[in-house]
Amino acid sequence: MHPEKRWWLCAKRQRLDLPVTIDGTRLVSLRARTFDVSLSGAFVPDLRDVGVGDWITVRMKFGITQIRCQAKVVRRSDPRGAYPGGVGVQFVNMSWRERRDLRRCLERSHATL
Repeated sequence: MHPEKRWWLCAKRQRLDLPVTIDGTRLVSLRARTFDVSLSGAFVPDLRDVGVGDWITVRMKFGITQIRCQAKVVRRSDPRGAYPGGVGVQFVNMSWRERRDLRRCLERSHATL
C-alpha cells in the first residue's frame, strides 16, 4: 500500500537474540545483542554511540559459527510496540562464504522455532 517504503525489497527478518560485537570509527569495541536478523542486515537495540551513515564492523556468533562483515547504520528508531529502540544495520561487502553461513544459520534457527 506504500510504494515509497519499497517493502517488497526487504528481506524476511527473524527475531534472534544473538551476541554481537561492534567496532566502528567512534567505538573502541561494543558488545550487544541483536533483536532480529535477516540476510541483508540486523537490528541492534540500545546502541547510542553510532549514528545513521556510520560504517561499522559486525561480528555475530551463531553457536560455533562466527560471521564478520562491514555494515552501514541505515536507521535509528525509538521504541514502538514490541520493538525496542536501537539501530538498523545493513550488511555490506559480505563474502559468499559469510552469506552462505548466515543463510544456513537463519534456516536452522527458523527450523527450531
